[in-house]
This record gives sequence, structure tokens and C-alpha cells, in this order.
Amino acid sequence: MRRPRLSTFWTLQLIGWSGFYVAMAFSRIGRFPLSYMMSAKVALTLLGVAASLALRAVLRPMLVRQVALPKIVVVSVIASYLLAGVWTAAFNLIDVPMVRALLGETFAMRSVAQLFSGTVYHAFSLVAWGFLYLGIKHHQAWQDERERALRAEALAADARLRALQYQLNPHFFFNTLNAISTLIVERRNDEAAAMIARLGEFLRATLQRDVMTFVSLGDELGFVQRYLDIEQVRFEDRLTVRLDVAEEAYTGTVPLLILQPLVENAVRHGIARLARGGRIDIGARVEREGAQQFLEITIENDVPPRASVSEESPGIGLTNVRERLQMLCGDRYRLTAETIDDRFRVQMNIPYVPAKEAVASTPAELEPAPV
Repeated sequence: MRRPRLSTFWTLQLIGWSGFYVAMAFSRIGRFPLSYMMSAKVALTLLGVAASLALRAVLRPMLVRQVALPKIVVVSVIASYLLAGVWTAAFNLIDVPMVRALLGETFAMRSVAQLFSGTVYHAFSLVAWGFLYLGIKHHQAWQDERERALRAEALAADARLRALQYQLNPHFFFNTLNAISTLIVERRNDEAAAMIARLGEFLRATLQRDVMTFVSLGDELGFVQRYLDIEQVRFEDRLTVRLDVAEEAYTGTVPLLILQPLVENAVRHGIARLARGGRIDIGARVEREGAQQFLEITIENDVPPRASVSEESPGIGLTNVRERLQMLCGDRYRLTAETIDDRFRVQMNIPYVPAKEAVASTPAELEPAPV
């Protein structure tokens, strides 16, 4: 059975305070007996450890709440001096009987000032400890953020490959080729050429764009439209798409390819299973919750009766989207999926961040649903 390893904090505590003890114990060799120095400095060091843990208890919640660094520094300095006073007074009270027992000298506290003698020295020790603690925690936070960014990049690259795998699965790809073949046999050459061009645009957009980037919702909907253009040729009037997007929502940024799996699911698991076809509704608006703004995106589609897909049983598309949002947005997102009255609905909420150079207008490829 493997022994549990000490955390980084306790490892550094052990090393740092061990060094403090050695320095204090051998600081006055020749002036005081070594037995007294080693015994007294054990008490001094243990009290210092207790003071540092108390200082940590003060600083840690502030770091969790992400309080401004200047405020944390001020609180750290003030708390260090207060704790140093308690540390010094406690040690001086313990030191009196130790002097009598180990040195055989009569010693007594004669004033309050004598009780707190050494506070400034100990305060500097705690201030240094506090600055080291803050520096290490800041470095750890930076490392965690960097690691998270690397994981997000790796997952996004994997998501790109996985997206291509199920977007360009043999079923979709061969159906597209069959549709093109049918158009050629029927001598509908213009439509066949248009479909080939759409397929080429779809492939080029999928392969050339970096999925780590955030794009405006308008650009993302333009990419989705390339996919829908291909499916429209297959389903003709069996596939209806309606768009209801607020003007300011078009400039909100979303992860590239985040809607594609959801629209793919709507076609494959909804429209394709209905003999009469059905409708896909894509909506987006900016919602405000307190001081924060969120981009709310909904995708609804008709499904066969008694079809049920929920968060508890997500498909590949939903799982892919959830994983990417978790890595890119942390906990600042919501993704829900439910079936209501033969309509499947997916709702996504992510922080609203306007695109710097986005144009707040409806893309030419998609027109809003008539009111």
C-alpha cells in the first residue's frame, strides 16, 4: 500500500520551518548552552508554525474570492504584526520557566514591553512567510490556468477530429454523393454543381479553421448554413429552418463549431426519422442575470413520438459540446436538453462577450423567421 504524499504546502512548511529552527538554535553558540537553545527554539518554531497557519487561514479565503492583490498585501502585513505579537508573548511566557530549569537563573517578566520583546523580528518573519505564500499561490494559479488552456487546446483539437468523424460519417457523406448522382442522372446539372460547391465549402471551412478560436454567432451560423444547404438538397421541402436571433446576439462570441453537432443531431435524429419531415428552430438572445450578461442559444427540432433525449442520456454531439464548454468556459455555462410535446430542445447559456470586429447584422445566408 502506497503511503500518502505530503502536499506542496506541507512540504514547504516542513523545509522552511526546519531551516528556521536550525538557524535559531545555533545562532548564539557560546553565549547560551546548546541544550537550552535547542529546547527553547523548538517552542519558538512550533509557535511560529501555528502563527503561519493562522495567517494562512486569513489569506486563503481572500485568494478564493479573488480579492485585489494590494488589499491582500495590506491585510497580510497587518495580520503578520498582530500574530507576531501573540507569537512573541506566548514564547516569552514559556521561556521564563525554561530559563529557570535549564540555566538555573531567576527570571521574571517585569513589564508589558518585555513580554512583547522581539515582536518586530517575528513580524518580519511572518511578513516574509506571507509574501512567499502569496507568491507561490499566484504561481500555482498561473500554472493551473496554463494547464487548463493546454487541456482546452488538446480537447478542442480532439473535438475537431471527432466533429469531422461524425459530421462526415459515411452515412452523411455517401448520402450527399448519392444526392449529387441523382441530380446528374436527372440532368439537373446546375443543382448538382451547386451541391458540389457547397460540399467543397463545407469541407474547406471545417479543415482550415482553428477550433480554438471564438467567432461571432453570425459567423458560426454562416458555417451551420453550409451544412444545412447540403441537407436541404437531400430533404427538399421536408426540411424547414427558422431563425429567431436578436440583433445584439449576432455579435456575441461562441467557440467555433459549437453549434454544428447540435444541428447535426437535429437533422439525423429528428428530421431524418420523420416521413413528413420537420422544422428546426434556431434562436438566440442576450439575457441579463444581475451584473452579468449571457448569450442564450436554443435549437429545437421535431422528433418522432415518444422520442426522449435528456442530459442524463446525452448523445455524441451533446457530450462533445459539454466537454468543450467545460474546458473553455469553466463553470460559467449551462447546457440543458429535453423533449417536450414531440419537440427536442437544447438550450445553451455562455457568457456574452461581443466580438471586437463583428458586424451587428443578420448574415445573408440566414434570414430571421417571419413574425
